[in-house]
Formats: sequence, structure tokens, C-alpha cells
Amino acid sequence: MKKAKDFAATDSATTIDTIVGGTFVVKADVLTDTIFVGNIKTREIRTLYKNDGRDDNAFEAAVALASLKCGLGKKK
Repeated sequence: MKKAKDFAATDSATTIDTIVGGTFVVKADVLTDTIFVGNIKTREIRTLYKNDGRDDNAFEAAVALASLKCGLGKKK
């Protein structure tokens, strides 16, 4: 949990982040390919993981899933 909190607080030239639907924050470090997803409203850490290669762009995949979870995205 400490790693997730530390990563969420990190702001550097290699991190990108976005807010999805006013509910989720998705943050990625492009150098380490680490992804963080948290719920803004409940302050819940949803996940922190290192991309295992399943997705070409793990950040975009996490944003798409967060969009689905808050009813903004369409299921493929």
C-alpha cells in the first residue's frame, strides 16, 4: 500500500495522468511501465501494477477500463 501511495504522489517528467469521469485517476510512469488507478471520491487505491505486455499501451487500456467502470466507455 505504501508503494501505491508513494507512486500516486510522484510527479515527474516521465509520469502521465488523467481523471476519468470525475471518479478515477489513472497515472502511469512511461519509463517503468507502472500503472496506478485510484478512486478519487472514495480515496480508494484500486490497483498498482507493472505492465506485463498484454496491452500495447497499458495507460490507454487502464483509462478505457476506468471509463467502463464509471459508465463512460463502451464494451468491445
